[in-house]
Amino acid sequence: MKKSVIFLCFFLVLFIMPRVYSILITPAEITVAFSPHFTFNETMRVKNSAPYPLNVTLSFEGDLKEYISYNSVVYHLEPGKTVYFPFTLTLPESIETPGVNTIYATAIEIPSGGEGIVVSASVSANIYVVVPYPGKYIALYLETEDKNEGEPLTADISFRNLGTEIISTGKLTTLLIQNDTVLETNIHSFNDIFPTISTPQHITFETIPLLGAYNITTSMEYDGQFTKDVSHSVNVGSYLIEIFETTQTIFANTINRYDVVLKSFWHGPINDVYADLTLIKDGIPLMTTKTNMVDFAKPENKLLATYIDLKNIYEGDYEMNIKGYAENITFEKTVPLKIIPEPKEEEFPFFIVILLILIILLILINFIWMAKNKKKKEKEQKFIQDVKESL
Repeated sequence: MKKSVIFLCFFLVLFIMPRVYSILITPAEITVAFSPHFTFNETMRVKNSAPYPLNVTLSFEGDLKEYISYNSVVYHLEPGKTVYFPFTLTLPESIETPGVNTIYATAIEIPSGGEGIVVSASVSANIYVVVPYPGKYIALYLETEDKNEGEPLTADISFRNLGTEIISTGKLTTLLIQNDTVLETNIHSFNDIFPTISTPQHITFETIPLLGAYNITTSMEYDGQFTKDVSHSVNVGSYLIEIFETTQTIFANTINRYDVVLKSFWHGPINDVYADLTLIKDGIPLMTTKTNMVDFAKPENKLLATYIDLKNIYEGDYEMNIKGYAENITFEKTVPLKIIPEPKEEEFPFFIVILLILIILLILINFIWMAKNKKKKEKEQKFIQDVKESL
């Protein structure tokens, strides 16, 4: 079963995943501000990044797709070549859905030799049509990133007036929060916020963060109206590795695998991490061994493992001292370890063996008897038939 699953995953990686990225489409994003009867012309460029030729076409889906006109053609594209799909977006007098309406321009790879269009892979670009709200309306966006201890927390905020009217004044309030306690408040004021204009704001908090989870929340008051709060959680890491889990039970007088699960708290790489393991009984070290080496790229769990030969080691309660090493840090923990008797292979009871043999013999005898009985009946029927024919 496991082999089948592994083979299936290998097949998917080799044959499916590469085809997903075999075509590229640019530009990846286009933003158009709504204006009645506005005509917008653009060209989507589709490139074959695969080492084999492809058949590609372009389609449009999503909001407002009925206002797109283009030539739906299938092109044969050689490796490394690019094909151009011009299109025209003709906006109507009005659109009933204010805000951001999205049209998806999808480049589609079509397998050769099939009838009709059968999608093999596809990739999409987004066309955003920003339709004003009646009156005044602010859309607020927030981006944050995880940090490490000592690094200042930051927030990248942008807001856009999606309404039809100029906003006279706006007050942007951003809070740094931990455990429901506001640690820092940032307030920025703005005047004359024009429709469709996006305004960025970068905030650096003065609070020096320690290891833990924080929350950054921002909102805006504008001309007597309020946006909804926009919040992101931010995790602050530390250059720290902890021993998270270990093997708790192993067997005496045999070779055992011993596992140590490590947890990194650092938002960045920690390389060449390993541990020395020392088996201890009543405070006396009995043996020492070394684990494999792993690398961390981010806060994550990794497995260290080694094999321990417990020949002439008896069952009982022991301790395992784990001392780990990484670049510029060490970590250590002593954990309990129970050594139990090696399980014996269960012998198949003799009487069951005899019983199975008898059952098999009875089945064979029954088959033989049925076969002979069948032949006897066939002879009798043949004899009766011959007598009838002679009469």
